[in-house]
Amino acid sequence: LQLCYHDVVALAETIVDSVYVRSLAAHDRSLVFTLISKLATAYGDLLLGEDVDLAELMVVSMDGEKDPGCLFDAFQALQAVCGAFCRFDERDVALEMMRKAEEELFDVLACYFPVSFEPKERSARGITREDLARGLEACLLAWPGFYDDALDMLEEKMGSIVKQAKVDSMRLLAGLCARSEKSSPRRVWSMLRGDVVGASEFQFFGKEHPIVLSTLAQCLTGHGRNGGNEGLGREVLGDVVVGDCMSCLDPDVEGYSESKEGAAFERQVGLTRSTALIFRACALAGGPVWRRAVDKHAIYLAELFLYHVRSTNVPQMCFTLLLLYALLADVGQLSGSADCA
Repeated sequence: LQLCYHDVVALAETIVDSVYVRSLAAHDRSLVFTLISKLATAYGDLLLGEDVDLAELMVVSMDGEKDPGCLFDAFQALQAVCGAFCRFDERDVALEMMRKAEEELFDVLACYFPVSFEPKERSARGITREDLARGLEACLLAWPGFYDDALDMLEEKMGSIVKQAKVDSMRLLAGLCARSEKSSPRRVWSMLRGDVVGASEFQFFGKEHPIVLSTLAQCLTGHGRNGGNEGLGREVLGDVVVGDCMSCLDPDVEGYSESKEGAAFERQVGLTRSTALIFRACALAGGPVWRRAVDKHAIYLAELFLYHVRSTNVPQMCFTLLLLYALLADVGQLSGSADCA
């Protein structure tokens, strides 16, 4: 758009004051959302400085949108609007428009999460469920005022038995941890713990990792400026499942068992699987989280491994070796960075 100052403001004010988007046909709604996106991207600072309420416009325009193409365009427009607000200092009066609308905006977005849309075979634009899911996720991460409500929403959604809902929830949780320094480590771990401890399988070898592993690793990586989410790392490594796993491996600690079958053995298998997933996530996260895990457990596990080699306890040898592998598999990859300092 190549418009002069007054034309930009007049166009935006006309859309805000005179265009009831929800009454338009789908094609026209899509055009309006596209226009809002372009205006917010190119002239957002100008419009918000002139008190053009783009936040309230998105509330009344998006609410109840059902057409996949229009919804996709609406998500793009909201991201642009949020981006414009984010460029303002937190003390700027222009942000009051967003603060007043953020609760309603979040409620509108929450109605679509997780996206249940299934594309039609002959959709003209080829919008997929994945397109909408990623657009919705980007919107929920585009404005810090959504973060607390998003965590509240995820506490409910993470318990879903629908696989796609679980995947979308984990992706959003990882995104929130990457952007927010205020996420409670205990709260985040409580959301993930059931899936980590209850993981039915763990892929030690190969490049493909279960969604729970990649999500935990991303959450442990945390906000980039902190070099990792150390608070979450302490919660995860201090969990009872790790302590119980170590007790099952150490012959000098109560709880050790040489059983190669039965309930005790099955329990140890489960504990080892869960702890290995935790160690692998710490290794993938790197930084201080991984260093803490190595400092606390690597030498201890190596000593246990040698003990079990001498005592020819093959199952315990395997358990300790798998845990060492999970913790140190990426040491070569990390050796060129400060992570191994």
